[in-house]
Amino acid sequence: MVYEKILHICVICFGIAWSFLLVLFLSPTKELSISDVNVIEKEREVTNAADYGSVGYGLENLKGKVINEGSILNSKGNEVSVVASVDNDIDEDRKYALLVFEDYKQEKFKVKNNEQDVNKYFFDMKPNSSINFNVAVPIRSDSSELTFVIVQKP
Repeated sequence: MVYEKILHICVICFGIAWSFLLVLFLSPTKELSISDVNVIEKEREVTNAADYGSVGYGLENLKGKVINEGSILNSKGNEVSVVASVDNDIDEDRKYALLVFEDYKQEKFKVKNNEQDVNKYFFDMKPNSSINFNVAVPIRSDSSELTFVIVQKP
């Protein structure tokens, strides 16, 4: 559990540092707007995908609308249900794990077609494939943040 917290903190710190470096080195004479940063990141993803392959992931609500960072998640009966989507655009088999954190604490969740609650969900992906699965997370009424993390299984 301590390792998951450290991993989560490292991911957040890396994201903040990366954003700071983008602003500092890519346009020293002007500030980057959010849309400018997104365009730069998308261009970099396309370049990296062509050279090495890439892994993409995202969340959608049950109506198919994309959930962005900072989106408000609606719950029914103290449970949030989403669709996790993962693209493995790498030319090799990969194993991944999904972790869910509520207010920075790892929590159990349920994946559709899996009867029991789990604190990590492992899944395999073939080269250049996509997968979608429904995830239901019980939450407390006073929760303020829900984080979904996908990591490659070592």
